[in-house]
Amino acid sequence: MESPVWWVKNDRIGRSRLFLLAFAILCVLGAAVVGWPSWTNALMILVPSVVVFIGDYLFWRVDLRRAKNP
Repeated sequence: MESPVWWVKNDRIGRSRLFLLAFAILCVLGAAVVGWPSWTNALMILVPSVVVFIGDYLFWRVDLRRAKNP
């Protein structure tokens, strides 16, 4: 079974979700260091990003399992 690293490196959706997650983490760091964006805005970006990243990864695992075991 492929690892999450394989998914990010070889899947277009995986890469785009990783960039979204990285942007969300930068927003949280920006809120912590300089106060922009506000904590509320940073968390409103981070929480959905994490949920979407994990959800896409889990759906990818299910699709991969179905493809290997028809």
